[in-house]
Formats: sequence, C-alpha cells, structure tokens
Amino acid sequence: MSASVNVVFDVVSTPATSVTFTPASGPFVAPLADGTVLGQLAVLPAAWNGTLTISGANAADVSINGSLQLVTSVANLAVGAYSVTITANP
Repeated sequence: MSASVNVVFDVVSTPATSVTFTPASGPFVAPLADGTVLGQLAVLPAAWNGTLTISGANAADVSINGSLQLVTSVANLAVGAYSVTITANP
C-alpha cells in the first residue's frame, strides 16, 4: 500500500534593504572637531546583518561609529558642502 501527501509552501524574497539618515540638529559651525555627530543612520529591515560602507568625494572626512552615527573623522573640518554615499552590504 502506498501513501502520499500534498505539500504546499511559499518561497519569499528577503525584504529590500534601505538606509536612512536623520541629520543632527545644526547649524554646524566650522571648524568641526573630530568625532562630531552629523546624524543618525538606520538600516531596515531590523534583522539586517551586514556592513556599511562610505564612498564618495568626501568619504575620508566621515566615519560610522558603533551607534550607527555618522561622525567627522578629521580634526578641524572646514566650511564647505560635503557629499558621501552610505551603502548597506549583505
């Protein structure tokens, strides 16, 4: 005698990863000291586990601390407009 069972299951994709930035309240007055908090980063979904990388023309001027805050990484950051890209890697 044989037996059978009908199996139904779903395969779903992982949620899309997003990175958001909430600026710290300013204004920032130059020169900025090393470690000045520029704002807070958040990565979704909450279960994301990976690395964040910084790229762009001013990537060397900032870093990400252990609290996911974007901070200055040079002493005496001068007046100017700065542009970086934060990427969440799996």
